[in-house]
Amino acid sequence: MTSCINHGDNNGLLASENRARRGEEKQVVGIAEVIRESYHDPTDEKGVFLAVDVKAVKPFPKPVTLAAIKSESRLKEMALAKYPRLSVQPVTAQEWKIVCGLGGVKD
Repeated sequence: MTSCINHGDNNGLLASENRARRGEEKQVVGIAEVIRESYHDPTDEKGVFLAVDVKAVKPFPKPVTLAAIKSESRLKEMALAKYPRLSVQPVTAQEWKIVCGLGGVKD
């Protein structure tokens, strides 16, 4: 289970977009698949926040750090570059292609 602890994350989960992130340094490390759509987070006693279940699909050959994303001019408008504290964010097809390229993922 992946849960949200703020409203920005909660709104992102409503779109059920696939994300992956782990570790101390913020970085994209691979591709994940949502295997259960959003549901109320069972750890949230007030019933405000949502969670999704995900599974790892494919690791990136090279993790893409937040610093690398912020320094890539083609990603300057990416939500991750502007709001790095949110764990769930929209990603356009073009942004995803660039991030995958930075991570060494071939089409």
